[in-house]
Amino acid sequence: DEVLKKNLIRHLAKKNIEVRDLMRPLHTMPIFRECYTLNNGVAEDLYIRGLCLPTGMHIRENEIHLISNAFKEFL
Repeated sequence: DEVLKKNLIRHLAKKNIEVRDLMRPLHTMPIFRECYTLNNGVAEDLYIRGLCLPTGMHIRENEIHLISNAFKEFL
């Protein structure tokens, strides 16, 4: 999964599509290490496999199609 994710990031970068990793799960940060958590592994799994895609009110429909097509090309 991590290799696939890195390859996808490279593919999208070649298309000038910026993506980034998801935010690290809070319970893994030192400041929250002693806090109670209902950790079931989902947050870590999403962090490892997930990406933040371009979002916001500024994205136009044609840009959404470009991003979607870049994913289709990769798959």
